[in-house]
Amino acid sequence: MVNGIGTIKSPNQLHVKAEDEEKIINFNKLVIATGAVPIIPKIEGIDLEGVLTSDDILDLNEIPESLVIIGSGVIGLEFAEMFSLLCNVTVLEIKDTLDVGDLEISNELLKILKRKGINFKFGVNVKKITKEGSLRVYFEENSKESSLTADKVLLAVGRKPNITSDFVDVGLNILNNALQVDEFYRTNIENIYAAGDVIGGRQLAHLSFAEGRAAILNAMGKESKINYEAVPICIYTSPEVAMVGLTEKEAIEKGYDVKIGKFYFRNNGRALTLGERDGLVKVVTDKRNNKILGCQILGEGASELISEITLAIILKADLNTLASIIHPHPTLSEAVFEAINDALGLSVHKI
Repeated sequence: MVNGIGTIKSPNQLHVKAEDEEKIINFNKLVIATGAVPIIPKIEGIDLEGVLTSDDILDLNEIPESLVIIGSGVIGLEFAEMFSLLCNVTVLEIKDTLDVGDLEISNELLKILKRKGINFKFGVNVKKITKEGSLRVYFEENSKESSLTADKVLLAVGRKPNITSDFVDVGLNILNNALQVDEFYRTNIENIYAAGDVIGGRQLAHLSFAEGRAAILNAMGKESKINYEAVPICIYTSPEVAMVGLTEKEAIEKGYDVKIGKFYFRNNGRALTLGERDGLVKVVTDKRNNKILGCQILGEGASELISEITLAIILKADLNTLASIIHPHPTLSEAVFEAINDALGLSVHKI
């Protein structure tokens, strides 16, 4: 383990600058995993004190009385949920509605977050930020200029691959600000591989881990690939959101004859005993062969529950197989079982 700033000098050499020394490290194979950095939008006043990225906000020494968040993606929602317990939070979003993949799940989540006191403004375009004691965020709403004041402003419009100048200098292929790799995570330079957020795609820690493992195995001569149709996506709000595979809309657009199964946590015994009755499980299936195409879960422990469906997609399991699995009672996993049975028209506890 060498701590320092690395610069690729050639296809076989890395220069590392540490605090008190510089090293040249020669290599036969290299895996680049430099991750992602916050996107800084072109907004006047973006560099004012108190305007924070998702990295900066983790270093706050005191809780602000008010926080404006620009962006309602995963980062924006998770920080909105966190800070809503501590201060007044307003989320500004350029889109017309909340979009976490599935429309029904998005609408349910929005209702829950609003009940928690989080303010949302959709269809707004942030124009500038000024500092007059506190920060003031100016935005266009319904063709009119409006503004909000806040102690802090969080930029949560996303993150981008962390591409450095030495990648260009050494001749690595870059497209749409991401390192280009083949299915084995090999770049255009044969002995250099890359994995994780730096190669673009979905920015998920667990996906980056999987890609990193695959890249290392391939670099060692052991072929490894990833099934991107079965990558779970989780949003750690309360309740959580978890998704895998296709949404109902995506499945229809791909030409599937879609059949949906649903079950609400308010009808699940374990959810009621936990006092967590919000949310639902939604299973997307192919009516022609009863195969699972995807699943979206909004509810307590959603990030834990989604793995059952992830496994089903990998194994290409059909509904009848899944409906035969005995789930312990009372558990939240019974909601997944009931949604699967609902797709078959066999849900016992659906009301």
